[in-house]
Formats: sequence, C-alpha cells, structure tokens
Amino acid sequence: TGRCSGKTENCNPFFILRRFYFFQKHGEKNPHITGIGYTWETLQHTLADFPVLVNKIYHFTGDVFSSILIQKKQKKGNSTMEIRDVKKEDIAGIMEIYRYYVEETDITFEYVMPTEEEFTARVEKILEKYPYLVALEDGKVVGYAYAGTFKGRAAYDWAVETTVYVDRDCHGKGIGKALYEELEKLLKEQNIQNLNACITFPNEPSEAFHRKMGYRTVAHFEKCGYKFGRWLDMIWMQKFIGEHPDTPAKVIWRNGKL
Repeated sequence: TGRCSGKTENCNPFFILRRFYFFQKHGEKNPHITGIGYTWETLQHTLADFPVLVNKIYHFTGDVFSSILIQKKQKKGNSTMEIRDVKKEDIAGIMEIYRYYVEETDITFEYVMPTEEEFTARVEKILEKYPYLVALEDGKVVGYAYAGTFKGRAAYDWAVETTVYVDRDCHGKGIGKALYEELEKLLKEQNIQNLNACITFPNEPSEAFHRKMGYRTVAHFEKCGYKFGRWLDMIWMQKFIGEHPDTPAKVIWRNGKL
C-alpha cells in the first residue's frame, strides 16, 4: 500500500492484520504505538486497500511454502527413491533383505532361507494375481512389499494378506509407507476390499506402523509359533479399502510375470 514504516516486519501483511485486531480490541485510546509505525487512521486506509493486502498475503505465503518445499528437497540429498514392479534382477537384493529377518529375528516364522530358485518361484506365483513391488534407492533394493492370497476359497477373493520388508539399515526413511501406499492403490484397482497383515506378537514397531497406515487388530492367537527357543503369539491386523457393496465387482487378477 505504500504506507509501511520502513521496518521490514511492518510490511508483512500478517503483521498489518495483527495490528488491526489490536486497535479493534483496544479502540483509539492509544492511536500510535512506538515502533509499530501504524496509527488507527493508517490501518483504516490500509484495510481499505484490502484486495491489495490479500494479494500480498497470497504471495507471502506462496514464498514461505516454496521455501519449505525446497528445504525438504535438499534434505533428501542426492539419493532418489523409486518404487516399481519387481524384476528378475531384483531377486538377489530382495533375498538379502529377507535373509536377516529369517536368520536373526522372529518377525518371520521361517527357519531356513529359501534358495534363489524357491524364492523366485514364490515371486512368480504372487505375480499371477497380485502386485509385487520393490523400492530402490540409487538403484539398490531397500525394501519390498506384496499381496498374497488370504485363503484359497473363492469367497475370500476380495481379501488379501499384505507383507512389507525394509532393509534393516534403512528404517525410518518412509520406505515402508511409500511401498504400502502404492500397493494399496494397485489393490484398489483390482477391486480388493480387505487388507490383512499377519504379525508376530509382540512386535511394537510393526504394530505401530500398521496402525499408522490405518490397520486395526482383529485377532490374537497365543503360542502358535516356535522359534529361537520360545513360543510366540501372532496377531492379525486389518484395513478396509473398499465399500463392501452388496454385489462387489469381480476381482481383476494382474497376470504379471518376471
């Protein structure tokens, strides 16, 4: 408006509105406050040019948000993450991630790491119906996620079991979230209604992650697994991604291949 006092903060449109509120609240008892640079009369004139002020606010907030976005981009550094369908050349990287969970944890109930031939056959079986995704950071596999058959009977077609694994050195980077979001998007396109995750109990990090993704615990089975010399519980967590219509659309199988 050309009525700024010369101080940078006084030209800030949010500052102008804040002072207007002050004068509205306290009246004209103190028409000029040292250091503010606006009298009641000046503010009235300023607010008469409200369209200009709104334009100032628009550009001011735009600059702020642009700055935030640039900062976020800079925080990622030079690394880039890509999520795509699995390829045959990804198998070795996926197996390396899974090996740690088989041999060092009870997160999976598997005792022995499968061979490359066995693991490849599993991936190919999943791809016949469902998505199998990998996350790559600078070309390296850092996580993977897929959906599998919940139960073999036809009535269960609209429900799947979801699985996600992230490289043990890459936790906390949003990889699991990004994989699950893309997986969920693809499953919706197949007309899937229910997502189900089978989780060793207790496993608070996995439970917390699934709760954050919208899952809730629907079943708890006690002492149903045995690994590393102890009995383990297992829970099922579930998320609805469909409306469950009276006559659901037929599930669309992906018929994918490596």
